[in-house]
Amino acid sequence: IKNDVKLIHDGAQRVAGVVKRLLTFARQQKPQRDYVSINELIETTLAFRSYELETNNTKVTTYFAPELPATIADGAQLQQVFLNLIVNAETEMKLAHGKGKLSVRTEAIDNTIRISFKDNGPGIAKENMARLFDPFFTTREVGQGTGLGLSVCHGIVTEHNGQIYVDSKRGKGATFIVELPIVTRPRQLGLAESEVEESQKAAKAKILVIDDEPIIRDFLSRVLTDEGHEVETVDNADDALQKVGTERYSLILLDIKMPGMS
Repeated sequence: IKNDVKLIHDGAQRVAGVVKRLLTFARQQKPQRDYVSINELIETTLAFRSYELETNNTKVTTYFAPELPATIADGAQLQQVFLNLIVNAETEMKLAHGKGKLSVRTEAIDNTIRISFKDNGPGIAKENMARLFDPFFTTREVGQGTGLGLSVCHGIVTEHNGQIYVDSKRGKGATFIVELPIVTRPRQLGLAESEVEESQKAAKAKILVIDDEPIIRDFLSRVLTDEGHEVETVDNADDALQKVGTERYSLILLDIKMPGMS
């Protein structure tokens, strides 16, 4: 019974993690912006992750521009970006080598702050580069990644009028680069307050959940319904195909491995 309970608990934790990332990706929250130091945000993020970096044999080197200008941004959101990039690099290096080296650099170029995260992991195949920031795209084994981390990063950076991109070749590591505008006055943020509020209104989505496990299916349905969405559920691939053939959905969440048809 103890093992069964542990399996249920671990499964629930995985589902909760996926749902949390989905809601982060889908929910367009109004940023809480103030003057922030990018160097300090990265230092805090690295300190938060220090134990995992050490246990995963990841050596981190930092090169922080000493006179890096402050900028107006949502510090918590940017920390989420930095954490995702650090964890991604750490994971890829561990899977490839069992250890790794991560270099984090900040610099000011004209009116832009550039932050780079360079690792010595396996690199990224050329055919995957164009899809790297797409939601749910992942090259990892089932259960090792949701494919939402980089898409969340892209959304946050874009919301800050910045850009995120990667320089990589297979077998030669990867460098993820975040570029943010140096904002010193609130009016530089773009939209007026009324326009921002209008853009934050969450649209209700019609969602189809396909999973043969009733606990996961019911949990996803309940959480998404509580968020105001219209949710339909099915427990097999045949019914799912019939639904998709006759209905239009904003989002489909489906189990990869199903009885009869995966």
